[in-house]
Amino acid sequence: MTQMNQPLKELLTIKFGSLRPIKYVGQLDSETVEFEFRMFGKISVFDYDKNYYADLDAVRAVVEPNIINEIVSKFVDSGKLPIYDIVLNSRIFLAMRIDRVFMDKGISTKTSILDITPTEEYCDKFLQLQNSCQKNYKIILDNVPPNNEGQPVLHKIDKLPKEKHGALVGCTDYRFSMGMQFNSDTLHHVKITKTSDSEVSIILEEKECFKSKYTKTFVTTLNWFYQIADFVERENLAALSMLEIENNPNFMMTDCSSSSYITLYFDDTDCGGSKYVECRINALAVYQNGCGTIIEQFRNLIDECVKNAQLVINDNLIDKKNNVGNLPCCPHCGYVGKMGKFCPECGSIIEF
Repeated sequence: MTQMNQPLKELLTIKFGSLRPIKYVGQLDSETVEFEFRMFGKISVFDYDKNYYADLDAVRAVVEPNIINEIVSKFVDSGKLPIYDIVLNSRIFLAMRIDRVFMDKGISTKTSILDITPTEEYCDKFLQLQNSCQKNYKIILDNVPPNNEGQPVLHKIDKLPKEKHGALVGCTDYRFSMGMQFNSDTLHHVKITKTSDSEVSIILEEKECFKSKYTKTFVTTLNWFYQIADFVERENLAALSMLEIENNPNFMMTDCSSSSYITLYFDDTDCGGSKYVECRINALAVYQNGCGTIIEQFRNLIDECVKNAQLVINDNLIDKKNNVGNLPCCPHCGYVGKMGKFCPECGSIIEF
């Protein structure tokens, strides 16, 4: 089969759908639930083992009649299909399961599940299940099935090789979104740096939707920094940088972009490396690979570090040197400019 570093070209596209309803029986909060649904989608074939398949017709003969049968026999009837893969919009895990089935048959595929629809008699029950699942959405990330036969190829953190680094000297937590989606214009950026043998500096940049960006500077003791360093070492956090996002060639682009990263900085001079080594972790790739709990725990530790730090500077990003004419400043969002009773930036009432 084609090596992974070579660009793959789509060779064949096969659409599929379940004419007869598929009956699902599973567990939700220790209760047995059942419903019937139909599923539609397509499979793109990018490569196949030339030793087993003479041409694309032979590939089609294996893939086309087996798509729904493989789903039903391996996942639905066997009880290996989590209810979240059907009820919520987490179809990527189900698609990965299907791709793994055909990978074992020597065929490289990319499955796109376009629609999952309950039958008419189960519509109300399906909506109730959606509401129940949404309340426990984190279960999807925390309880991804193990990498057994028919399961998605997920990287488990305990199976990743141990990353060898020196002492941790800093870290950042970066989350950003921008676009036309409501409440998407946001920023959360925390940078923690060990500045001396007794002090740690924290710079927090934050921006909420419809508000201006502000910056706060803190200092804290080494105790919190050592807790972060211990977590990074104990959980082998640096190894998560090896995880990559599973790109979907059929992903529909929207006018909203977001990024989420954690960056670790090490002093590797003691182990033969550079004094300032950057290790960047794509948080989305970690979530996609079933290790989202580690990211949440790390970020909770960062938040606790900030909450317990001492505030030094609270700068609302007002450039006072360029504030020509000594224009008024909104105390709520930091907007500088002409304004009346209300701030034109955030709408707050201004009292002069």
